[in-house]
Amino acid sequence: MKRPHRRARILIPISNFVDKEKLAKALDSVSTPKTHSIVLLHIIEVPSLTSPLDASHFKEDVDKVAVKLERVAEWIRRQGYDVGVKVRVARDVAEGIAEESNIGEYRIVLMMKRKIRGGLSKLFHRSVSERVIRLTNAMVLTFLVEHVKEPLK
Repeated sequence: MKRPHRRARILIPISNFVDKEKLAKALDSVSTPKTHSIVLLHIIEVPSLTSPLDASHFKEDVDKVAVKLERVAEWIRRQGYDVGVKVRVARDVAEGIAEESNIGEYRIVLMMKRKIRGGLSKLFHRSVSERVIRLTNAMVLTFLVEHVKEPLK
């Protein structure tokens, strides 16, 4: 008996902006609507170490962000893709992205990178995408966005 083909999954972390033009180009270069399903992810960072991490305390924030992500998801659906939305609470953005990518069995993580650091700053600061690359089992592809094209509203 032949098993049904399960489409590979792509995780796209979204912070507070979306460059739709570059996102569309990145999706075109790695995927087709028939081969991949997409999940848009936003991590609400709660760095406090003093209390247990309970997402129910952040339900209002999670719901607000989910509505914003759903607008971006609708635009991607109009391109023909199967898209879902997830909002998670984590102590660290990079760890939250990596955890989702590993437990969700994503094949690709597409990350928008705002700028490339240089000089001493590069020596002392690791970007979120660099940390995700170290923590995830998925292939991580980054694409540079020059300016905030469209804030997540």
